[in-house]
Amino acid sequence: MRKIIFAGVITTLFSIVLLFQFSCAGEKTAKPLSQGEMIALGKYIVTTSGCDDCHTPKIFTENGPVFDTTRRFSGYPQGEVLPAIDMNMIGPGKWSMTDKHLGA
Repeated sequence: MRKIIFAGVITTLFSIVLLFQFSCAGEKTAKPLSQGEMIALGKYIVTTSGCDDCHTPKIFTENGPVFDTTRRFSGYPQGEVLPAIDMNMIGPGKWSMTDKHLGA
């Protein structure tokens, strides 16, 4: 009885492996994206990845910081001096240090 069960399990496993080999063998060819699809994909990546968080200066309002959409993705504002680095804030257990635009 054990031999029959063992043979059945081996046959089933072999069949599953064989099935996966045939289903994975066909390579899918990527269809070239149109201009509109590339733009939509780029917008999706930028929106979901939070690129604005670091690369867009902020405007401070009564509700807190909001993105300055007139300078979107312009990086750190030109002409503003980067803050000095407090060396006491560098080391294990000290997570972050930033500036008023939350980007440097």
